[in-house]
Amino acid sequence: MNPKENTDWLKKEVENWGKKEIINDYQAQAILSLYGLAKSPAEPATKEDKQSSSITVVSVLGSLLVGMGVILFVSIIWN
Repeated sequence: MNPKENTDWLKKEVENWGKKEIINDYQAQAILSLYGLAKSPAEPATKEDKQSSSITVVSVLGSLLVGMGVILFVSIIWN
C-alpha cells in the first residue's frame, strides 16, 4: 500500500465508524487530524459545561435578589 491508499483507507474507515455510531463527529475529526487529513477540531461544549454556567447565572441572580430584599426590608422598617 502506498501512502495515498493508506489515507484513502483511513478516511473510509473513519466514515464507516461514524455511520455505525462507533465514534462521533468530533472523534472522527480528531483521528483524521492526527494524520493531517483534517483540521484539528475545537472542543465542543459539553452538557456539564452548559449546566454549570447556567447554575452560576441563577445563583448570582438569586443572591442579588436576596440582597436587594434585605436592603428594602431594612429601609422599610426605619421609616
